[in-house]
Amino acid sequence: MTSAASSPDRQNRRSHWLVVGGVAVVAFVFRGCLLLMSSRVAVFPGTDDTWYDAVARSIERGDFGRLPAVFSGSVLSPRFPPAYPLVLSAGRGLLFWVETQNAHRWTGVVLGALAAGTVAALAWRLSRITRSSTRVLLTLAAGLLFAMNPVVAGASTSLMAEALVLPVAALVLLLVDRLVTGDGGTGEVIVLGVLLAVGALTRSEAIVVLSAAVLGGWLASRRERRWILPLAIGVAAVITWSAVVSVAAGRPVAISTNSGSLLLGANCPRLHNADGIGYWSFVCLPLPDVKMSAATARRTRAQDNFLMKNFAFPPQIVARAEAEISRAQLDAAID
Repeated sequence: MTSAASSPDRQNRRSHWLVVGGVAVVAFVFRGCLLLMSSRVAVFPGTDDTWYDAVARSIERGDFGRLPAVFSGSVLSPRFPPAYPLVLSAGRGLLFWVETQNAHRWTGVVLGALAAGTVAALAWRLSRITRSSTRVLLTLAAGLLFAMNPVVAGASTSLMAEALVLPVAALVLLLVDRLVTGDGGTGEVIVLGVLLAVGALTRSEAIVVLSAAVLGGWLASRRERRWILPLAIGVAAVITWSAVVSVAAGRPVAISTNSGSLLLGANCPRLHNADGIGYWSFVCLPLPDVKMSAATARRTRAQDNFLMKNFAFPPQIVARAEAEISRAQLDAAID
């Protein structure tokens, strides 16, 4: 009886790994084809993907993420949290025979395949009360839709942090489900905390979004104490990096110095109606009527002059100046 009872379980496990693995392979091949067809990503001087690429290269050189500064020297630029550049540099180390930028992009392809496979695994768990054939169909549908969605696939072949956010979010949801149903152990509690920390250090808003899922699991599990550990790990990561950024900026900063641009970029008049509703736009960021300190104004002018003369990644204006501009943008957005 034991052998007969275990046979369906083995078959389910085999089906699970075949479906999840198949979705991950399809995602990898699809994204790899997109990367090869696009040849090289357009990395423009002032864009976010250029910043991620530049910081990753700095880490690879042993400069600890520091970038060339306006006038002279090098500085820490906490425009975004550091997790994604660290992952890109790790991918570059593993793909040491590939040109640097392509190694970074192939790292995104791998992350995209991981995200698609995790979505398929989550769909498999959420459809566990259905018949086997229905479960396989639902898992394939969810996984392949995620694997081949053009917006999601485009993120994984670019150099934007969404390539890391997606697998982290999917893994958080998968582990929350396992812990709620009693299938997860202590090791998975710790992994969940690490994922919260990585998410928070990838996008500044991720700690709020991902912690909401963990809090939901805590409530669904009748407030078991083990849920406190992953939340504590995530919050500790936020506090630690915020302290580093605050010291560099000379003022209190949460996670990164660009929180003002995140809010202002979605709140200027042109985005309040018609096709602009719900979007973020770079054109909302200029602050012509805001008076900056003399040091920040001088550094900003020097950076603008560099961009007018060179099509290259500009020298940075130091964390203190970035934080001052972000604060002005935040005030404007709130107004």
